[in-house]
Amino acid sequence: MVFIKYFFKNIKEYFKKLFFVLKYLRKNVNIKKPLHINEPKNVLIGRGTSIDCFSRLDCYSTSNNTSKIIIGQNTNICFNFTCLSAGTVSIGSNCLIASNVFITNENHGLTPGNSSYSSQPLIVSDVYIGDNCWIGEKACILPGVSIGEWCIIGAGSIVTRSIPSFSMAVGNPAKIIKVYNPDINEWINVKE
Repeated sequence: MVFIKYFFKNIKEYFKKLFFVLKYLRKNVNIKKPLHINEPKNVLIGRGTSIDCFSRLDCYSTSNNTSKIIIGQNTNICFNFTCLSAGTVSIGSNCLIASNVFITNENHGLTPGNSSYSSQPLIVSDVYIGDNCWIGEKACILPGVSIGEWCIIGAGSIVTRSIPSFSMAVGNPAKIIKVYNPDINEWINVKE
């Protein structure tokens, strides 16, 4: 009896993932396996987007909302990408996301005392990344961050605050080091 329950549970998960992949074949979406995904119905991927292997897309429903991950059109996501969402994570169109990037809009409760951190309710603050952004290798985008259009986030950066459009940010925590001036088509250093 236990084997039968296990078998049917695994078959159900297999078909959920299979239908997820089949749904995007018509949209010219390239998803390389293995891909870890839970709640595939809460993940929306735009036409022409590519997600490399060993990526993880996890949606966690909380008591007051349904989570979702939205990825725009023609976005290229490289190897070992992780996105955790208990609210909304929205990634724009035509973005380039390098390998080993981590994006989350949730965190465990932060109150020491009666219960472990892992058993406390999630704290959720949505994340938005605009169109045409380039997120560098091993960058981390943390809860509550909005990144405007045409931004560059340097490799290894930890983004804890929002970044306006046409900005280049690097470091831990990420700070804006350049802004793009469209009048002269150049990146201009930001003076501290």
